[in-house]
Amino acid sequence: MTKCCLFIFFRQTCTYENNNMAKMYWFQRALLASELIHSFLHFIVLTNIHSLTLGGSILKLYFIWDAASSMMSYFVTKKNKRLVIVHMMLHLPALAHLFDIYSTSVYAYVFNQAYHNNTTYGHPIYSGIYYVGTCVDIYCHLHNVRYLLDCPPTRAPKKQK
Repeated sequence: MTKCCLFIFFRQTCTYENNNMAKMYWFQRALLASELIHSFLHFIVLTNIHSLTLGGSILKLYFIWDAASSMMSYFVTKKNKRLVIVHMMLHLPALAHLFDIYSTSVYAYVFNQAYHNNTTYGHPIYSGIYYVGTCVDIYCHLHNVRYLLDCPPTRAPKKQK
């Protein structure tokens, strides 16, 4: 079922009339790949296909990359502003928690949930935050993919002689 849904989404996304995939420059292609990777990895964690096994500094780099990828996609396309803001509202506290700037019980529970640790503490709302936040994250990344595919190619202007 999920394979069918993903196939339909990517088939629709890749067959737009304004498909500029062949004309994209390396930065846009890198952003497109990054957004696809993040949506796929979030889907894997959300559906419990595979547990989150990143640890320490790799997990911090992953969350920085996730937030930066979404922001750069917005700056390239100038679309999806609301979802990118929500995405950042979810990721900035997570980064603060990971870097021990401001630890909260909500994000402690969320990361334990992602690691599939059986936690006995926490409110059911924390699980809702985890699932809704991850779904919003996937939605944001997939919309960024769509807008990157629709975006006209950008490159630095050529120098005049």
